[in-house]
Amino acid sequence: MNTNKKFVILLEILVVAFLVMSVVPVCGLSDSSADISAYPSIVNPGDEITVTYSGAPGFEFDGIAMFKAREQDIYEYGLGKVLYFLDGKKCGTLTITAPDEPGDYEFRLFEDDGYTDIARSNVVTVQEGTTVPTPTPTTLSGVHHLGDQTLSGWEVPKPEGTEYTTTFSLTAVPASADLILDVFNTDYNNPVLVNGNSIGILCISTIESWKQCTIKIPGSALRVGSNTLTIQSESRGGNYDDFMIRNIEVMPSSDAKPTPTPTTECGTFWVGVQEPWFDEHPESIIGKLETFDFDNDSSEDRIVYTFEPEEVAEDLFLVRTIEFNKTDSELFEGKIVLKFENKGDKPIEYSHIEEIPKSFAESVDDLVFSIPPDEIIDPDPKVRWNMWSGAKLMSACYCAWLEIHPHDYLSLATVFYGTLNYCVKECNERSGTSRDYCLLLLAEEFKAAEPTYVCHEIENEDLKNLCLGRVTGDKKYCEKIKNEDLRKLCSGQEEEEEEEVTTTPSTAPTITIPSGVHHLGDQTFTDWEVPNPEGTDYTITFSLATEPATSADLTLNVFQTNYNNPVLVNGQEVGFLCIHTSESWVNCTISIPGSALQIGSNTLTIRAGRRGTNYDDFMIKP
Repeated sequence: MNTNKKFVILLEILVVAFLVMSVVPVCGLSDSSADISAYPSIVNPGDEITVTYSGAPGFEFDGIAMFKAREQDIYEYGLGKVLYFLDGKKCGTLTITAPDEPGDYEFRLFEDDGYTDIARSNVVTVQEGTTVPTPTPTTLSGVHHLGDQTLSGWEVPKPEGTEYTTTFSLTAVPASADLILDVFNTDYNNPVLVNGNSIGILCISTIESWKQCTIKIPGSALRVGSNTLTIQSESRGGNYDDFMIRNIEVMPSSDAKPTPTPTTECGTFWVGVQEPWFDEHPESIIGKLETFDFDNDSSEDRIVYTFEPEEVAEDLFLVRTIEFNKTDSELFEGKIVLKFENKGDKPIEYSHIEEIPKSFAESVDDLVFSIPPDEIIDPDPKVRWNMWSGAKLMSACYCAWLEIHPHDYLSLATVFYGTLNYCVKECNERSGTSRDYCLLLLAEEFKAAEPTYVCHEIENEDLKNLCLGRVTGDKKYCEKIKNEDLRKLCSGQEEEEEEEVTTTPSTAPTITIPSGVHHLGDQTFTDWEVPNPEGTDYTITFSLATEPATSADLTLNVFQTNYNNPVLVNGQEVGFLCIHTSESWVNCTISIPGSALQIGSNTLTIRAGRRGTNYDDFMIKP
């Protein structure tokens, strides 16, 4: 199940210390690390714009073109666009004249005369002619290293602390302002505050080179007179991000028109809920979910799951993150980042094995490595890198970028499910009560995605029903719990003084499919019970005499489900089949909300998920 994939996954190893592997120079990375920036960010028609690029592939016909921001790329530069060829150079600087037409522009890097860009710059605004006065920026000089480690090869080796604070002055409050600065090797979500208000995070640039970063400051965060700017290094598991900043500039907007002020320009949209009772089982917490809304439109622009630090060898710690970022086309591209740190006083030799989940890659053939692994253990894919680090100096990461296309049926919900499935794999490495609580807390944290299939993985019946009750809000599950404390927790009666509530037993129906085994997909498997697929959709009807008040349960058995295979009732998506990647049968229960059901005839549809032109092959039976 591995043909003609329409998504691209790119694995990249960036080594920042002494590894046995060859070190990739900054000017010479593959297109996975291509970077382009433009300065200044506000210009007049005819002004010069300095465009800096690095990590170009190195083909003779690599080029850079200017576009209106958010303009489509395909064939556009052939229609009156000027393409500045790079003549095989992998990094450098161009000087480009600003156009006469006012507006927002960006520069895009194209590979080998291609029509799809591999990197985009920050936005450059061309103002309405020279009659508009250019705002006077406040410039703060110097190079500053924030973090908790001394890095001898850096311009400023020793960190000055984990927080940088300075002040700037304004004679009037603009509608907004731009904070412009250069960043070097930023890996985490490092907060930026103005007058104590969060205005966003530093741009993430995981390579050891300077990159210009622009952060919008809303007028509501500014005041006449002295203003305080604070940049903080984020801590993950006691480890602070080490990075440098320089050329800090605050540029007030020249636009006299008032602009809407979001509550936070780049802040947390929602964080996976971690109830107080999570604290009772700290050993079962595997990480933290965060999503970010950059444009205040109440939708996710960035999704990040950060796992708890793991000691993979003595004094060697691994912090793993999964990140998805929305593209201009409203789709998401993602990456997995592995960050290793040697906290000991001795060099460490370490062999790291990574099994990339199928939600990112079906096979090693779908991956491109800028530093090849030392061994491909299994093309399914499972790979090994051998590395060596000096004491307290090792820092390595690899990133998996996933481009998602709309015809692949991969929605925002699918992004959540893909991340969730990766986390479930971590829980399944545990056993007994620890595993059950890990799954329970995970389902609670991802409650917005209604992951009922995670609850059904829990072995303890009380914890399983607690999970289903918390995730679906259906009290029928709470009534099945034998443990009184868990039953109260499920129904929201945590307070001991809560009055007793008399409930009526739920009559929610259970829906099953007719007898028979059905193979969905697009490939023949001679050793399967049903070798030939009957198609990519399975549809039946079922009847209800009354409409259930809350929900109904669809119960069936599934055999080797690898993708997110949608389940629909009356044309409404109600969830996905449980993911079960081995060739064996497992019971699966999906909660159907009452709003999707109707009295009389109802239509149930189960679809094979698709990635590119490749459908998932699996079997179902009652």
